[in-house]
Amino acid sequence: MTVGRALVAAGALAAGCASLGRGGFERPEVTLAGVTPAGVDLQGATLELALRITNPNRFEIEGYRMDLAFDVEGAPFGHLALQTRFRLPARGDTTLRVPFRVLWSGVGRAVRGALLAGEVEYRLRGEVQVETPYGRGPVPFDRVGTFNVAGRLPGPGGPPEERDAFGN
Repeated sequence: MTVGRALVAAGALAAGCASLGRGGFERPEVTLAGVTPAGVDLQGATLELALRITNPNRFEIEGYRMDLAFDVEGAPFGHLALQTRFRLPARGDTTLRVPFRVLWSGVGRAVRGALLAGEVEYRLRGEVQVETPYGRGPVPFDRVGTFNVAGRLPGPGGPPEERDAFGN
C-alpha cells in the first residue's frame, strides 16, 4: 500500500469514528432497569444490576465493552468492566443482567444503612464501546435516580425513578 493510500484509509477511518457523535448516529441510552439482591453475607452483598441499553437508531449496533462506575448516596460503590458482545436491535433495546459484588468494608455506614433501609439514590456513569455503520468508538452515559433494593425491581411502582445527570 502506498503512503497516499494509507493516509486516505486512515482519514476515512478517523472520520467514521469521529462521526459517532454527529450526523446519522444517535447515542444509545444506558439506564438502570432494576436491582435485585442476590445474596448477603458477613463480608458484603451481591446485587444483580439490570442495565437496559436502548438504541434509537434505525440500524443495529453491536456493543463489545462497557465500563461503569456505580455511586450510591453520593459515595463510590463500585466499578465494573464488562467485556462481552451484545446486539442492540434497530430502534430496540437489550437488557444485560450483571452480578455486582459489594464488600461492607468498602462502603460507608450511610450507604450500608441505606441499603438495609431500602431506597437509595444512585449515579451510573461510564461508557459503552460500540460498532456502527458510521464507525467504532465510545458512547458515554451518566444517569442518576433512586431505586428500592428491599424488594425486586421493577415492582408495582415500576422501574427506578431516573434522570440524566442534567436533571432531564
